[in-house]
Amino acid sequence: MSVSGLGYYDHGRSDLLALFPTGAERVLEIGCGAGGMAAGMRERGAKELVGVEINPEAAVHAKTQFDRVIVGSVEEVIALLPNGFFDLIVYGDVLEHLIDPWTILARHGCLLKPSGYVLLSVPNVRHWRLLYDLVIRGNWTYEDDGGTLDRTHLRFFTRSTILEMVGGAGYQVVSEHHNEFGSAARWLDYLSFGVLREFLVWQYFILARPKAEAAAGRETGAVPVC
Repeated sequence: MSVSGLGYYDHGRSDLLALFPTGAERVLEIGCGAGGMAAGMRERGAKELVGVEINPEAAVHAKTQFDRVIVGSVEEVIALLPNGFFDLIVYGDVLEHLIDPWTILARHGCLLKPSGYVLLSVPNVRHWRLLYDLVIRGNWTYEDDGGTLDRTHLRFFTRSTILEMVGGAGYQVVSEHHNEFGSAARWLDYLSFGVLREFLVWQYFILARPKAEAAAGRETGAVPVC
């Protein structure tokens, strides 16, 4: 589906879907946009899709693709979501837009089944082009059309701080990936034996699941509900 005029809200996200876990039937997508990921998730076995979207226009289109779409900010609608229900929660370039992504990620653990997962993508502020603009040119220029310095981004992450956020929220990483390199970047990565990799990556993709103690706590009721 291509939704004219919505652009940023209608991405199919094959890069993120590459980490979609087997057996994830009930999926919650935070920031579902116009529903661009819906078809790909259903192709991978999703049977019930619930979305949260703050943009009302995008949400109208998402409702044609999802079983249920809740319009509002993620902070506002969390009480409307069922505890212990989802196999997977997806955050496709969402966490950097939130005031407190650390708390949101931790709180959402209660929405997952003990065997559930979170799947997220976050831009890498350590990319060499951003560093070059900042250190050499003295620029830190926000943009209107997406990208790492999108005007709506409130938080910025490197690989280590992404992993720290995921771990601190009670999850352990199952799989990690990054956006595909161009040919020049692939050679730099190869010739540097991976030392330069974190300067070449635009975006990280993380699949994680609740740590054993967190999952056990939800099963026994020791972990508070949302």
